[in-house]
Amino acid sequence: MDHLIRGVSYIWWELDPQFHDLRPYVFQLQAGNTGNANATDWVPVGSLATDTFFATDDTQREGNYGKTLMTHYRVIMTTGSGFEYVSQPVHTYGQMWKRDWLLAREIVRKEQLRHRFVSVDGFLLKRMRFGARCDVCLDQLTNNIMNSKCPICNGTGFKVGYHPPVPLKADMNPEAVTELMRGTEPPGPTAIVENFMRVTGFPAIAMNDVWVDGASDQRWAIGQVANMAELRHVPLITTAKITLIPFTDAVYSIPVDGSSDPDTTLPGSGDGDTCIDHDYGGENNLIVKDGCGNPVVGATILAFTKADYDGGLRDAAHAVASSTSTAGGRWTYKICLCCGKDYVLTFHKPGVVTQAAYPLRIPCAGAQSSDSSAGSVLSSFSSSADMGPQ
Repeated sequence: MDHLIRGVSYIWWELDPQFHDLRPYVFQLQAGNTGNANATDWVPVGSLATDTFFATDDTQREGNYGKTLMTHYRVIMTTGSGFEYVSQPVHTYGQMWKRDWLLAREIVRKEQLRHRFVSVDGFLLKRMRFGARCDVCLDQLTNNIMNSKCPICNGTGFKVGYHPPVPLKADMNPEAVTELMRGTEPPGPTAIVENFMRVTGFPAIAMNDVWVDGASDQRWAIGQVANMAELRHVPLITTAKITLIPFTDAVYSIPVDGSSDPDTTLPGSGDGDTCIDHDYGGENNLIVKDGCGNPVVGATILAFTKADYDGGLRDAAHAVASSTSTAGGRWTYKICLCCGKDYVLTFHKPGVVTQAAYPLRIPCAGAQSSDSSAGSVLSSFSSSADMGPQ
């Protein structure tokens, strides 16, 4: 990769010599700001390219989020047989040739081996710094957050608030425990609990991200971040100062293990009068699943009118509403559709085979719905092989 902040960035790739599939090979370059393969911020860069080995990006993507390089790239390849292959995300910190890459891989391998014996399993919640602004808690004049416990943005100012959780082991320093008794004089605030953590350099952590202890569910706000080990300016081992988040904070309502919070309020997408989510038709009935029935994180859910879908208009530009999936395959947005109309839901994640498209009719208030009609919908959902992801 040859990255320029102002100018044209060049991204190259190479296929494994042992890879074989039907041609042509069609490539789509994508850019994102988290480096998380399951994140919802990946956007296409340029047009599709056939049987090539490089792509360019002339868009200036840095400059809106401070002085931190946040741009990552990945390539999606579609072969002549219809299969999709997704590359690992690549950051723009620096460039390593094969010898440097082998050294870096060995350093990271030994660090991961060390984590197996001393670290705690957990999850990283990447805070959203871009996307759709919250329309509930932001002041219309100043854009200041007026409700730190907003159920729509979880106190971040952006809808949903955090990207899907990513597993991340962390080596934490011994914690100093301080307890204050109530009723003592003079009264004062509870002492701030601080600590330090050590993690691998990928996925990258940043200030205001949240790390979740996988055992205790304690949630720590990430503060100052420092690279403990680098090679060619590429972070390999990272340390961070962390602060325990009060248990009353909205971030504790974000599930990371596939469980569902019945009190969660999802932001809406679409202009309809009836909103549905992953529990439509039954609990977890519409969670996104792969071919083996496992939940899929980071998938896109699109809603089309049946007329558009049958007419072949199945791209995101023709969708009437959309959502993405997070932990447990649950939706991050509820989809608002018009009652009395026919729709088709599609589920897609590059490189993953998801369930077939889901046809449905939204009943109007007071309309009678029989168990047989619901059964026919579920039957078409499980057997409509001709309505698979496009």
